[in-house]
Amino acid sequence: MIENAVIAHREIDVAEPSWYAIYTVVRHEKSVNTALTDKEIDTFLPIKKVLSRWKDRKKEIDIPLFPGYVFANSSLENRLKILNTRGVIQILGVNGYPTPVPNEQIESIKRLLEADLHFDPYPFFKEGLIS
Repeated sequence: MIENAVIAHREIDVAEPSWYAIYTVVRHEKSVNTALTDKEIDTFLPIKKVLSRWKDRKKEIDIPLFPGYVFANSSLENRLKILNTRGVIQILGVNGYPTPVPNEQIESIKRLLEADLHFDPYPFFKEGLIS
């Protein structure tokens, strides 16, 4: 069992559910999302509809807003269940400890998706501190 951890000057209760960013194999976000949901883990995969063009046709497709990432709302007691999911590479964190994503940020992303505004998926993240 994982004990409570101090991460970025904050204590994390391993039994308390929090949102975590899950890094996935490239283009496996949807299958990881489905697999985690099948394991009864609450997930959030922000999806954006975009118009894709081929030589002979156009089609609206769903793409992840954050390619390579899925969000899971779970306690760290489910850490191995998450990590043992096909397509999961790691739970993002600091110094090897998973770091929760603040609820306000998840809610902001949900509001953005509901607002029907024009925006593009973010192409990549840069390594750095979480504020």
